[in-house]
Amino acid sequence: MASRSGVIAAQRLIVTFWNLPKVQEDRLTSALPAWQTHLVDIPDDALLATIKAWPDRNKPPTLAQLVAPPPSPKSTSAADGCSGCRTSGLRQVLRWHATLGLQELTTRCACQAGDRRKSQGIALHNDVRDAWARDPSTIDGPHVDPEPQHRVHPDRRAAFAARAAARLAEVQANVPAAAPTTPLW
Repeated sequence: MASRSGVIAAQRLIVTFWNLPKVQEDRLTSALPAWQTHLVDIPDDALLATIKAWPDRNKPPTLAQLVAPPPSPKSTSAADGCSGCRTSGLRQVLRWHATLGLQELTTRCACQAGDRRKSQGIALHNDVRDAWARDPSTIDGPHVDPEPQHRVHPDRRAAFAARAAARLAEVQANVPAAAPTTPLW
């Protein structure tokens, strides 16, 4: 429990570490009752250790920062992102449409990084991929690419277009010739 002498020692440590001017030192001294009230649950040694280990050497900790629990280090777990989106939360879905040609759509991933982009109104890549796979006008694809569209190299787009054109030629070669019809006009 933070005692009066512990709080005074913490305030002196702050004044010394951050070389505070007399005006700020007086403000700290006048706030002693508030500090005592709010720091009652923190032991003296833990309070002093927290102040000594304070990461920002340009700005001293405030009472609110000392009372708040220390921030947890940023999570870098696999749940935060995945190898499919390379932790960006974005995936690009590509397909070759029979009449429209190459179509690209940047979608959000199903991982936690993609969930953070939910408020941006970006469609989920699984939904887009499934809808395009059911679409009969899809010649080739859909392919899910982790690169957002502004980063896809033109050579990759050209390779995709060539593969789709070959697939279209294959499909057209397998279509039987239709019987001649009379024009409608």
